[in-house]
Amino acid sequence: MSESKEPGALPTGPERELQIYALGLSGGKPSVPVPLDLLEQKAKDILVPQAYDYVAGGAGGEETIRANREAF
Repeated sequence: MSESKEPGALPTGPERELQIYALGLSGGKPSVPVPLDLLEQKAKDILVPQAYDYVAGGAGGEETIRANREAF
């Protein structure tokens, strides 16, 4: 498991994912929001083009992507 190096630092990796998930179940939001366009750019920067296109392209009518964008 990952360990925070700074006092009060947010957990990373799976711990942070579970923390955000649990917070969302109770109607909360992360204390540090990340703009969707920043996440998309970061993914584009680090993924090979085929992987990025697969994730960014959606499937079918792209209803899930549309719903996710509205939720963010």
